[in-house]
Amino acid sequence: MNNVVNERTPLVIAAEINMLKEHTHKTVLINSVEIGRRLTEAKAMLKHGEWGQWLKESVSYSQSTATRLMQMYKEYGPKLLDVSEGNNSSNYAALHNLTYTQALILLGVPEEEREKFVEDNAIDNMSTRELQQTVNEKNQAIEDRDQAQAEKAQAIEEKESLKKELDGKDREIAR
Repeated sequence: MNNVVNERTPLVIAAEINMLKEHTHKTVLINSVEIGRRLTEAKAMLKHGEWGQWLKESVSYSQSTATRLMQMYKEYGPKLLDVSEGNNSSNYAALHNLTYTQALILLGVPEEEREKFVEDNAIDNMSTRELQQTVNEKNQAIEDRDQAQAEKAQAIEEKESLKKELDGKDREIAR
């Protein structure tokens, strides 16, 4: 006897919708990376000065859109496409669950820190605005740290300079 429930309930429909949404997010991101790969390839084939016209006539993209897609390919392509082709050894398996918008926002995180950022922050549960704010806060913290390090280095340099000056004065007095 077949015990499969065929009854359509709001819960079943919600599960189907959520599955389709997840699939759509993955498809959009992977296809964006693939488009970026092809745009990169086409740009390399075109002569200098032909790119903008080719974009307009051939694919109806602005240069800024094309640049974004090419950057998506450059930053995520090999890692994301490895995962989508079943190579789960990639450390970037978490990227496969990103939406296109999340992936764009994460371009604001340095590549060498991106994976850890994704792991450390529950970005699946963040709105776009929250993710952007978190990235901005991280970048501000990095700027603040770099500024503090520069100020510290300058203070050390000034201290050494003053010490040399004092040592020179001490030698003068000792004569």
